[in-house]
Amino acid sequence: MKIDYWKKGKVTFSMEDYIEKLLNEAPYDMEGTPAACHLFNTNDGVRKLSEEKVQLLTLLSKLSAQECVGKIGKMKGLNNN
Repeated sequence: MKIDYWKKGKVTFSMEDYIEKLLNEAPYDMEGTPAACHLFNTNDGVRKLSEEKVQLLTLLSKLSAQECVGKIGKMKGLNNN
């Protein structure tokens, strides 16, 4: 994980290198992983979410992530607010 403190009052967390390494080292068929096989199954017959709900869930996820980052910054004394 990379943590960027270059902008005053802002911290950026990046896991791109970790994820790239994970994907490169993961077996193609995912055999031998601790994850259960059913986690990778999909159901094409299920009703899809409406675009409005997709947008709402995306927004809520982003807001939750921002809240977590803000709290971590405060705990580490990185945010003076």
